[in-house]
Amino acid sequence: MKKLYLYSSIFSVAIVLSMPLIGQWLGSMIVYLFYLFGIISSIYLFYISKISVNKIDLPFMIFIILALFSSIYSVSGNLTTELFFLPLLVFLYLGAKGIIKNDNLSYLVYGIIFVFLIFSIYLLFQLPNVSFNYAAYYHYSNASNKVEYLTMSMYASIILIYAIFVIKNKYIRYPIIIYTFFLITISGARFSIFFLAVLLFSLFMYNLKSLKFIIFIILLFLLFIFNLDFILSLDYIKDISKFFDFAINRLSHFDSNNASLQGRFYAIENSLIAINDSVVFGYGLHCSPDIIKFVYPHNMFLEVWLDSGIFGFISLLLLSASTFYCIYQIPKNDKNLFLMFSFFYLFLSQLKSFSIYHSPLYFVFISFIFTVYIKNKEELNE
Repeated sequence: MKKLYLYSSIFSVAIVLSMPLIGQWLGSMIVYLFYLFGIISSIYLFYISKISVNKIDLPFMIFIILALFSSIYSVSGNLTTELFFLPLLVFLYLGAKGIIKNDNLSYLVYGIIFVFLIFSIYLLFQLPNVSFNYAAYYHYSNASNKVEYLTMSMYASIILIYAIFVIKNKYIRYPIIIYTFFLITISGARFSIFFLAVLLFSLFMYNLKSLKFIIFIILLFLLFIFNLDFILSLDYIKDISKFFDFAINRLSHFDSNNASLQGRFYAIENSLIAINDSVVFGYGLHCSPDIIKFVYPHNMFLEVWLDSGIFGFISLLLLSASTFYCIYQIPKNDKNLFLMFSFFYLFLSQLKSFSIYHSPLYFVFISFIFTVYIKNKEELNE
């Protein structure tokens, strides 16, 4: 019975963490019901792990307290979402400590993979209706569950990194890597494509052992280059290339004239100007729409400084520095490499996309890394 409670609690947390993928199907009442189950499950997982809050968790707690305090003087009149998500982040953070302490990370990730597969299969049924144009699917299609490309690619990237470092069965590992990278590529998520392409290439080069194999790869590459015009003229290659037209279009317009980049430059510039006018306290929780006329600055440090002032910024800086310190200290086994590269990915994503207050995965991975660090330290002291 205890195992049933344990596995159902972990799956409940996995559902909560995956809610951005399937929330539109469920409706607000069911979503909040799942959040309630997730909170209860997180409390249970934290309790049974017999783990306590450590001093290394202090920057996270200070960050949450300062964010909540800033709601008192916020210029925003709508704080319902933020005031709900901040306590939820605390519970998920504590639940994550229980999951990693008892070596149940794989159950959580497979729960997220299960939800992602449901969503992604649905997505692949929708994309042909809009010629695999992800923007058209999100903005103009009749799909009942629309998830923008950044969120989809974030979950696909975490699963891909998990497959690279943790999954050993090649019949599961390689299909997941190919499938998730394909989804990321057709989404046009530039950062995810670059990050994972560099990661895959680096690991590929690192694992090259045979000189004969290296020569074979070089010859194969040269053969491809010299016959590129012929390959591209083949009809089936033209059909396949349609999958990637949207991504190619986004990648080929990656310059200062790009509307997406212009919007981000505008948000960052306005954020810096606003911060200069209220350095110490900021403007309160969820102030970005009123102060910079943008949903959020697309940079977590700027967002926190805008909301909570310099003290919130310092708490986030300490939290980030503590995480990097712990990464440096923990053993570099397969699961820890998954945690490390996933955190790097999420950290860089938070510097360019997403609101810091609506990113439970980011704080959950910080909790994982802190707990692994404490666990390893205790084992060394014994």
